[in-house]
Amino acid sequence: MKWLPGFLVTSVLPLSAAAESAPLVSVPQHQENFLVANCFECHDFLTEEGGVNLETLSFQIDSLESAATWQNILDTVNRKEMPPPDHEQPNEEKKGEFLRELSRTMVEARKSLSDRGGEITMRRLNRREYIRTMRDLLGVSIDPSLLPADEVTRGFDTFGASLFLSPDQIEMYHAIATDSIGKVINSTGKPAAAQKRKIHFEEDVNRKVTAAYRDTAEGYGKVLAWEKQGKPNPREVGLIDTGDVKVKRDQFHFIGLACTNYMTLDHTETGVWLTEFEPKASHCLSVNLPSRNDTDRYRVRIRIGAREDAPESRRFLQVATTPRQDFVPIDCFKIEGTIKDPQVLEFELTFEEGQKRMVSIRERGPTSQELSASQRRNLFGGNLLPEPTLWVDYIEWEGPLPNSELITKRNLLIPQRKEGGEQDRDLAKRTIQNFAQHAFRERSISPAFLDRLIKVFDEERKATGSFREAIVAPLAIALSSPSFLFLAETAPSEGNSRKIDEEELASRLSYFLWSTQPDEALRAKARSGELAKPAIVEAQVERLLESANRRALVEGFAHQWLDMKRLDFFQFSAERFPGYDESVREAAREELYAMVEASLKGELPLGRFLKSGKVYVNDLLADYYGIDGVEGGYFRPVQVPKGQSRGGLATTAAVLMMGSDGEQTSPVERGAWILRHLLNDPPPPAPPNVPQLEHDTDEPITARQLLVQHTKEAQCAQCHRSIDPLGFAFEHYDATGRWREMEEVMGRKINKNGKKVGFRKKLPIDTSGEFTDGTRFEGVPGVKDLLFERREQFIKGAAEHLIAYALGRRTTFSDEQMIADILEECPSEPTLRDIAIQITLHPTFREKRVEDLAAAE
Repeated sequence: MKWLPGFLVTSVLPLSAAAESAPLVSVPQHQENFLVANCFECHDFLTEEGGVNLETLSFQIDSLESAATWQNILDTVNRKEMPPPDHEQPNEEKKGEFLRELSRTMVEARKSLSDRGGEITMRRLNRREYIRTMRDLLGVSIDPSLLPADEVTRGFDTFGASLFLSPDQIEMYHAIATDSIGKVINSTGKPAAAQKRKIHFEEDVNRKVTAAYRDTAEGYGKVLAWEKQGKPNPREVGLIDTGDVKVKRDQFHFIGLACTNYMTLDHTETGVWLTEFEPKASHCLSVNLPSRNDTDRYRVRIRIGAREDAPESRRFLQVATTPRQDFVPIDCFKIEGTIKDPQVLEFELTFEEGQKRMVSIRERGPTSQELSASQRRNLFGGNLLPEPTLWVDYIEWEGPLPNSELITKRNLLIPQRKEGGEQDRDLAKRTIQNFAQHAFRERSISPAFLDRLIKVFDEERKATGSFREAIVAPLAIALSSPSFLFLAETAPSEGNSRKIDEEELASRLSYFLWSTQPDEALRAKARSGELAKPAIVEAQVERLLESANRRALVEGFAHQWLDMKRLDFFQFSAERFPGYDESVREAAREELYAMVEASLKGELPLGRFLKSGKVYVNDLLADYYGIDGVEGGYFRPVQVPKGQSRGGLATTAAVLMMGSDGEQTSPVERGAWILRHLLNDPPPPAPPNVPQLEHDTDEPITARQLLVQHTKEAQCAQCHRSIDPLGFAFEHYDATGRWREMEEVMGRKINKNGKKVGFRKKLPIDTSGEFTDGTRFEGVPGVKDLLFERREQFIKGAAEHLIAYALGRRTTFSDEQMIADILEECPSEPTLRDIAIQITLHPTFREKRVEDLAAAE
């Protein structure tokens, strides 16, 4: 750390430039007449419905905020959303004049505001980018919890305004760099011999089952003796107290009988059944693995089969790297083998530094093991413990497997000495220069900076006497410098913008599409100058999107674009939602990723995100949806069977789960999500002091009836008129996204003891509704038709978000022309791939503009 502060004065600092003044644009004052006649009734100083007060609106468009407000007025009136259908409508001729004149004004405003400037953006690598870049540079994995948080309150984690750097964070990066480089340099340089072991569990399990039965039977024998003797003091029969009597009885009924049942099963002498021996502990097999390296990789094989009569839903095996009591599944496999003809399941596991090396398996089951006896009987057809379904012959592991990537990176960090007796100092200089230039994304290291790093090496070499130890310090400083931590680009020397050079463009492309530094092929195109040609850029984008590395874009963009963080907010009751578990949640998440990836591959037009005859599922999710004939854990497009209302984003399990609170559906959340993400028309935030939804009657009522009561409040009615009907259309899906014919609701009644108790009742579901422009629809098919007819709104919204993600700043009113230009170059039914290509070819992506930071804020 003693070297760090002095080197940080070499930081590349943000530059600013004065913006040339541009003429202001004003909306003609006579346009106020139209607003007074048709809008002020609901949007004046006294009413402010939806939080909108048009009386205070400036007719001078001098900021992005005022421009956005006028654009919203234009769009809302143009879409016939305002005035609402139940209000008096404006004269068509006057409305046409208002819209034509305001449209011309907004075109002028876009040009005026796009000519204005601010400060240049220079942002640091976000968490995802830093982790992937360090992996590419050094072959090591970084614990995300060690890194500074990406303070994203709105938008994407690529937004420069959220990616600042403090002195404490610089020290954090320096510590991570020092540790990571040390791991690489001190690796052995040759593959370690992998071990291999096959484990059969039947002998150990049978011994434990027999012992458990013997212990519980012995205790239960004392209970029987106590009862036979007329229930004397429990101590007389070897029990502690009456509480011990209950424990011993329950242990035998739960564990002892389960053990008895297990010992009567076939094939227990040659394998192990994955079953349960007590209600709160599912039986799982666990194997501890040896550790030799900071990062260890293993190959695991399991010979396994299922009963031939096993239902589809019970043919799934969960895998975890945690013990039974902390079981968190990381993967799930459908078992197609049988007891007579088992299959060999093979997969690889990678463990990071500090992570316990273990593999555990169990039958896929409920998320909660804390179920009451009555809940378990409901789940398992009247039984406390289900009959076992999966049988395991053995588990075989092989590893740790050679970390060839780490060895390759080590050889690059410490290259072979050149002929002629190259000295340590010369080797260090060559190593530092090559590494820094690579880490700085082809930016040359300045002679002064290189000299200072060599001096650091000299002092460390003198102090330690070791080349390996001495080289760590200067390389760690390089990875703590702004040239590495920041995606820095030189400010325009004159005017408001400049065309970025080929090296900068290579970084923009790579961090947009891969969230990491450019690979050698892209660097080579930049060095040769070919990247200045649009055809070469397009070819490189095609290549990058064909690579498996596009997964970084899939996850990084989709998770934030679709607000998928809400998917992890809730736990769902295993009793109320049988069939749901953590593997279903992960499969539901992966379905959204699969759709986005299909569009980035050019296979799925964006319009089909709204209405489609196919779903993107694997065998587990297909089983959850009730679709037969899907085999394998990979996700692929599958035709929706007749009679099922699936296909498109709105009916995916993930989106439907996000539109709930873990217990009940939330039509408001679902409707708002559709407005925000599918119609590109986000509702305004809820006003303060909104009254809570209260069930003020003992009679069971539906979610729709409850919301009707809520929207009688004046401050709620305006927004809920556009939100709720869209949400009601999806009420045939429960909180976990499964189809239901009736809605189960709670009521209260007086029992025979005169006390109020809750009860459940199923009520019919009404999915009819009306859109804001008066269009009627019926249920999911009607909403999908409505969305598909308005797919241009969705496509534009998707483009805006992908552009914002790519540029690292929020798109604003002044970007409207750029968005229009990009979509104009795309096919009539574009994919995300089409849009991504046109983004990279647009001048805005290839320029450094001085208003970037202002737009990012």
